[in-house]
Amino acid sequence: MKPVVKKLLGGLIFGFVVIVLQHFAGESWGVVGRFNNSPIGRALTTIAISGLFIPAAKELLPYIQRGTFLARLLKVLEELARERRSLESAEHQQRFLRLYGNRQIDRSFIEEMKPEDAACFVLGLQFYYSKLKIAPDVGTSEFVLCAERAAQNETYRIILLELALGTTLIPEAVEASKFTRTLLAKHSGMLDVRLRSEDEDEKFFGRLSGASKERLTVFSTTSQISSASIGVLSQFSSRIERLDLYLVSPLVRTDEALGLLSEEYDVPACAIPQVQFLENRTFDIVRRVFRVLMAIEAALQLKQQTGIDVRLFVFRRRYPNLKVRLLKERNYMQVLPGSLRYANNLYRFGLEFTDKEVIERMDRAVQEMQSNQRLITQVLLDRVHVEKLKADALREVYWYVVGRGEDVGALESLIHQFGLVLKNPSTRQYVDSLLVLDRAAKAAVENHDFIAVPKEAPTPNMIHNSDSKMAVGSIVVKKYGGRSVKHLSVGVLFVADSRVLMIRKKQKPYEGKWSLIAGHVEEGETARQAIEREVLEELGVPLLEAEFLRRFPIVDGDICRHGADCHEWYVFVSSQVLRMESLKLSSDEISELEWMPFGNLASLDADGVFTFATRFLLKGLGLL
Repeated sequence: MKPVVKKLLGGLIFGFVVIVLQHFAGESWGVVGRFNNSPIGRALTTIAISGLFIPAAKELLPYIQRGTFLARLLKVLEELARERRSLESAEHQQRFLRLYGNRQIDRSFIEEMKPEDAACFVLGLQFYYSKLKIAPDVGTSEFVLCAERAAQNETYRIILLELALGTTLIPEAVEASKFTRTLLAKHSGMLDVRLRSEDEDEKFFGRLSGASKERLTVFSTTSQISSASIGVLSQFSSRIERLDLYLVSPLVRTDEALGLLSEEYDVPACAIPQVQFLENRTFDIVRRVFRVLMAIEAALQLKQQTGIDVRLFVFRRRYPNLKVRLLKERNYMQVLPGSLRYANNLYRFGLEFTDKEVIERMDRAVQEMQSNQRLITQVLLDRVHVEKLKADALREVYWYVVGRGEDVGALESLIHQFGLVLKNPSTRQYVDSLLVLDRAAKAAVENHDFIAVPKEAPTPNMIHNSDSKMAVGSIVVKKYGGRSVKHLSVGVLFVADSRVLMIRKKQKPYEGKWSLIAGHVEEGETARQAIEREVLEELGVPLLEAEFLRRFPIVDGDICRHGADCHEWYVFVSSQVLRMESLKLSSDEISELEWMPFGNLASLDADGVFTFATRFLLKGLGLL
């Protein structure tokens, strides 16, 4: 018990005893009784009580003033959040440092914090921690305790929800503020979201167990869909009709969202979970990219194994700072705001909902957000598009690391740390991919073969007419190694509904074999121009939409009708809608065409139906 409280209680008890004595004391007490009830006696008694009570009250006054000061500060921050302004301001800093700047922030101080005090501390610590005296004994557990206390404060919950909803989900400030108060008024309970707590999972999957043809919506930064959750969701596959999964985009240069999460590093050490992050900030961004790619791979696995209609969306500009799990048919939702700069699994709070009107309002907001292509984009969840996204993400994170002056080769020595944090066998594969890129880039610089360096502008846009290349007839060939030449070739995968378009060849040496739409690069053409020409020649329609997928520098043993047995391939992918009745097949080269399901390619390959190059390319793209 604090000394000021002891003094106050002592004064109250003493005063109570004296008043009782005055009430019962009378003539029977003789002189003492008469004096006690006299004006002078009562005056002396009052002075005695005041001597004990008033000093204690004076000491209590700062606590009363502090409570008023805290309440005013929270109202200021609430107003900033409502107006979509940063919580970081001169007024906030001045008030925060007045509260905490002149004392040691140690474990006992944090343990004694009340919810209002903890709320002000958590909200300000993210900006002004460098100006505080934080004791060495303050760690993650103390920060989590402080955040749990803060979450008991109503204004703190309003601020976090206002900030989270306004990031991307509900852009109109007044509507976000109104919905915030609706959420806080109509939630059906608080969730225990502490580290290692399974409360939210148990409640969520408990609701899912009674579902039928459920449409499930999940917001996550990276790892909500993992190998562990794949197993759980697979058990409920007969109850889930559709899963809409929202992750942060793994592209660190094209998109901004993942890079902005690095603000989680600019906080005190007590707010950084060491078991989750890597110490090197640049390489920790690499870890985040890996984790997103693993989640995407797990989502594809879930779709292939269960038949659930899994739809993947990625946040491009910013993560919405809101973890959401919504069961549309069961009328159940969990909302966990995480809108501060700390790693949000350390401080966020959770609410659950069963109110149909609230859940439908959240679902509408999610659907409206999907239409904003600047904020969010859908990734087609099939092997071709996933492989392309992985290749793009690894290339971009490679240049991200190089651009920050780090040696990509150092990843080899960090593989153990990556493995401990990510706990996924794909870690080795991703690290190896970056090391291959690094070796290729360094070798290209040393050999002055800058064409081989991974480039921001895709190699397919280069015109192949340099001195290292020559034309045989109209076919472009390229000198390489100790061998004479290799042909430059292009191909395109037309994909739709997890199927790829194949043509059956008419001409030798692959007569009767199935192939991608493909051909040679001719003199003066870029690879893109070449594939546009080939599609027009073979299908009779223009190629309106195609993205570069991957370059295969050496495909050895790939014999073509022009006599070469080695090719350099540039592969594109297209989701262009092809109307079969509009196609005009080249009668010289194609006998028939067919849309082949991805799932059937392996069995067809066992029958030897593909050309050498098609088999090589499909295998290289992970389709075989």
